[in-house]
Amino acid sequence: MSATVVRRRMRAGDLDLVAERWYLCAGVALKGMVLNWLSGKEVIYEDFNY
Repeated sequence: MSATVVRRRMRAGDLDLVAERWYLCAGVALKGMVLNWLSGKEVIYEDFNY
């Protein structure tokens, strides 16, 4: 397995067909977008909304 760094904002297509289970640590705005992108997949996240 390898990784590539791409200097741009993350897009929904970046998450297609990669995994069924996701671990997410993000701010409120990004978390909302990513949860929409990953609907139907298992997403485990921390809520930092305090």
